[in-house]
Amino acid sequence: MRKYLRMLLFVFLSPSSLAAVGDGATLLKLCQAEEKIESANNASELADVLQCQAYVEGVFTGYSMVSNALNLREKGVESVCVPEEVKLKQMILVVQKYLREYPEKLHRGVGELTMTALKEAFPCK
Repeated sequence: MRKYLRMLLFVFLSPSSLAAVGDGATLLKLCQAEEKIESANNASELADVLQCQAYVEGVFTGYSMVSNALNLREKGVESVCVPEEVKLKQMILVVQKYLREYPEKLHRGVGELTMTALKEAFPCK
């Protein structure tokens, strides 16, 4: 079972699987629509916001599921510890900030960039 979960984690975070989702430049574009959600007046802007939310939440949820299945926290090897009170909006802001601060990394996969941003903002102690 653990071998299967490790393989799943590897496949989930591998660059080839993330390429299908998109790169950092795409995610940044999608997430910028989040900032103007109050004034979004067309379906395209709303679709961008929903995609941004889905990418960030999906990557984090996938990581959390694998982390829980492998008991990474109990083993002391979990690398991202987002407090329960942190909402999706805050995680998106963290990812946006990271993408803006490191434009040289925008060619990388969405999963890698999202997890790196969250790891820097919410490291496990």
